[in-house]
Amino acid sequence: MSVGMLKNLDRVKVVLKNGEDGYILAECPSIPGCRSQGKTRAEAITNIREAAELCLDVRRGEGWPLFEEPHTPIDPRADVIELEL
Repeated sequence: MSVGMLKNLDRVKVVLKNGEDGYILAECPSIPGCRSQGKTRAEAITNIREAAELCLDVRRGEGWPLFEEPHTPIDPRADVIELEL
């Protein structure tokens, strides 16, 4: 199934990495531009969930595909989780 057909998907992969400033960086590679951060892992997850929901709302409103194939491979050292929206 192509990523563009995943319009009813309620789970997305999130990549969590330690930032240079001590924050946890979070990104949803399948949602272009969907990034956030937090002081703790829990805060980063909360923030990326909100960012993902807002990004999807905008993409839906503009008539853009909700999801796209990631353009870069995921760093194998990163923590990858599945996030339920």
